[in-house]
This record gives sequence, C-alpha cells and structure tokens, in this order.
Amino acid sequence: MRTRFTEAFGVEHPVVQGGMMWAGRAELVDRMVPEAESIIEDRLRGFVAQGAGA
Repeated sequence: MRTRFTEAFGVEHPVVQGGMMWAGRAELVDRMVPEAESIIEDRLRGFVAQGAGA
C-alpha cells in the first residue's frame, strides 16, 4: 500500500490503532513504539540533513 504516510515514514503498511480500541492496550503499544521510534528517528535525521544541505 502506498500513501503519503507510508512514503514519508518508509513503511509498507500504515499502522492504525484507533479502530482497535479493545486490543489497543499497553502491551500492544509497548511492542510497537520502539520500532516506530527507530523509523521516525532515521527519517527525521534524513530530513534534518537535507535541510542542512548535507
């Protein structure tokens, strides 16, 4: 699936947790956040480098 979100964050599938109210508990977030953080950090570093002209 290709969307602006998947392109911006370099993921294959957008993660939508809002519709999973009964399953979106702390255990799910605990497993997903570290992976998402590393993807976001990498993308952010790339954007900063582009802005700095690197």
